[in-house]
Amino acid sequence: MKRGPEEGQGKGVSMAGVLASWGPDAPEWIVMLARMSDKTSQGAVGKQINYSGSAVNAVLRNRYTGDLNAIEKAVKGCFMGLT
Repeated sequence: MKRGPEEGQGKGVSMAGVLASWGPDAPEWIVMLARMSDKTSQGAVGKQINYSGSAVNAVLRNRYTGDLNAIEKAVKGCFMGLT
């Protein structure tokens, strides 16, 4: 039995959520977070930036109630080479 999505499915889901939630003028770091999530998974990206996959999902959906600046710094440091 094969589990999980069919190959090729699920890609672009995070980016679609960003466009729906943030609009076309989403910050660059949000777009990067979505792109990285679409390459792997929100959970994998969350581990890389020391946050949960559900936190990544909430950020991408523009519903995160925590310290958004802290996640922005983590994303920029991990994926954009900025500190």
